[in-house]
Amino acid sequence: MLLTAFVLAGVGIGFVETAEVAAVASMADEWVRGSAFGLIAGAQSLGNFAASAIAGILWTAVSPTAAFLWLSTWMLIACVAFLTMPRVPEEQRET
Repeated sequence: MLLTAFVLAGVGIGFVETAEVAAVASMADEWVRGSAFGLIAGAQSLGNFAASAIAGILWTAVSPTAAFLWLSTWMLIACVAFLTMPRVPEEQRET
């Protein structure tokens, strides 16, 4: 069961990080796209650090299941937030 959780987490990370980069590429205006990629990389690194620290504490203090549930919950929240985020049509973006 633990192996399955690790495999699913790895697959999820691959999908999410790919989707994040694709979202930045499609949503950021061309003149700020480089800065947007830098910003997403910074946010990812801080998020990865915080997630690893909290998951490590939960894994040690509670259980591996608690760590995976915590991370899965936040991943679902992020997916819902992304899917419900209002889109700005291309013609309304500042150039």
